[in-house]
Amino acid sequence: MQTTAGRRLTTGRGMTEDEIREVVQSLADAVALLSAASPEDRRRVYEAAQLEVLYDHENRLAQLSVAPRVSGGVGGASLTQSTRAPWSAELVAA
Repeated sequence: MQTTAGRRLTTGRGMTEDEIREVVQSLADAVALLSAASPEDRRRVYEAAQLEVLYDHENRLAQLSVAPRVSGGVGGASLTQSTRAPWSAELVAA
């Protein structure tokens, strides 16, 4: 899908239903993998994704923010900060 995503960036073409399904499936796979991972492995994954979770125990509220690193650029693959604004959300625990 990486080449498709790259083509989409240069052509402005939207995602196909198959591409969306592929992304959703990979997210489901990631959730399943993280569910079975050790706390240390999950911490390392969250750190690599620059995911921050702040949990307010009193109000049972989690505030999430993420600023993922992306690979690529001039001269080959390298880890660089995303130029997009970090994503954040507030979720109420059930």
